[in-house]
This record gives sequence, structure tokens and C-alpha cells, in this order.
Amino acid sequence: MMKLCARNVHFLPVTICVIFPVTFIITFLIAVHVDDVFPGLPYISDTGTNPPESCIFSLLLNLCAVLLGGCIYVRHLQIMEFARLHVESGLRLRDIQVATFFGGFSCIGLAIVANFQVTNVRRVHYFGATTCLWGGTVYFIYQTVFSYKMGRGVRMIFIFYTRYVLCVFSILFNISFIVTGFMAHSQYTGDNPRKWKPHEGGWLYHVISSSSEWMLAFTHSFLVFTFLPEFKKVHVELPVVLLKPKILPKDEHHESSRIERFTSNGHIYCDDKY
Repeated sequence: MMKLCARNVHFLPVTICVIFPVTFIITFLIAVHVDDVFPGLPYISDTGTNPPESCIFSLLLNLCAVLLGGCIYVRHLQIMEFARLHVESGLRLRDIQVATFFGGFSCIGLAIVANFQVTNVRRVHYFGATTCLWGGTVYFIYQTVFSYKMGRGVRMIFIFYTRYVLCVFSILFNISFIVTGFMAHSQYTGDNPRKWKPHEGGWLYHVISSSSEWMLAFTHSFLVFTFLPEFKKVHVELPVVLLKPKILPKDEHHESSRIERFTSNGHIYCDDKY
């Protein structure tokens, strides 16, 4: 049985770091062009509410969610292998599993944001956004701690400090986004928040909240990008599928049609007509 090996996994964080912000920029430009939003820095979700921009928004964010899930899976395998080889590092299995859980939860939140527009199912959209942003923040806090424990040499120390600073900004932007967002909506006097204008109340808080959301999105993109130097050292062997033998009558004809195949992972039985 031939093993498949994925070598260039470092392209995963690069691809995500490109697609994620490009998605928001494209949908913003289209939404402004068709007059679905006021160009004064709207919320990201507002730029992906109406077609045609909502179609692009959903398509690309779903793609990002899948790629991000793959990135989190590779990172999980990497840390597990490092913990196995370096017991003295202090990496605990429970912490690794909890981090991966929050990472996967953030991917689900991103998919919810992509498919449940704020004007259609508001509460579900907000739940997805909260899950994505805070779940991602917690995940990267764990990754910052892991990078400290895995630190070997100047490069790894640089990655640790970079993640540390970005995580601090992520927490601050999350708080700013939520707090000023509530304050802005409490003072809003207009009838269409997607076209929030300066004279409609709460404008300053709205700008702070929306700009915090944009900065938070870019911060998370850079945090994903920090996996690049570590993923260059990773080769992932894709899962091997083992076929169970069919239950056949015990006679010479069927016994001769069954083949035993030995692999490096053990041995399997499968029917030669499969």
C-alpha cells in the first residue's frame, strides 16, 4: 500500500491569510458600488448581506473555514508529535485537545457567519461571529503558550513574541468591538444601520466598533500566517484506509479469491474483486 505524503502544508496559512482579507475587501467594494452600505467603514457582516456580494461572501468564507480546519488539524498533529518526542517541554494532552476544540469551534462559527446573513437570521449570525472571534482568540492564546514551550532558537522566540503581541491586540479589539457596538446602537436614530451616516447618532462609537472588527479580522489573519515557518518543517502522511474483508463461505473457490496484503501499518484482508 502506497502512503501519500503532503509536504507543502505551509501553503495553508499563506492561502488563508490571503483569502480572508481579500474576501472582505471585495465584498466591501461591491456593496459600496451597488449602494448597499454607506462607505464610511461599515461592519464586515453588513458588506456581505445582500446579493451579489453575499454570494461571494459565503463562497470564500466557507472555503476559508475548510482551509482553516485543515490548518488546525495539521497544527494539532505537529504539537502532539512534539509533545511525544519532548516530554520535558511540559505540553499536556488536555491543553492540546482544548486548544484544538476552540480552533474547530471557531471554524464552525466562521461557517455560520458565512451562511446566516445578519439581516436574515440575526441571532444565529451573532452567535457565529462571537464563536468565531472569541473562539479564535482563545485558540491563538493557547498557541502562544505552546510556542513558548516549544521554543528552540531565535526564530521560535520571535514567533512567540509576535503571537503574544497579536493576541493582546485581539483581546483589545474584541472588547472594543462589542462595547462600542452596544453604545453605538443605543444612540442610533436611523432606520437602516447598513447605511449608518454621521448625523444619525452614535457615529463615533460606530466607527470605533467597526474599525475594531476590521482590525480584529486582519489580526487573526496575521496570527494564522505565523504558522508558516513551523509548517515548513512538517510533512503530513495522509490517513490510510483499511478495508475489512467480506464474509464469504468457506470453500476453496472463495478462499482462493481472498488476498492478504501486508503493509507497514500491519496487514489487511480485502477481496481481489473490490
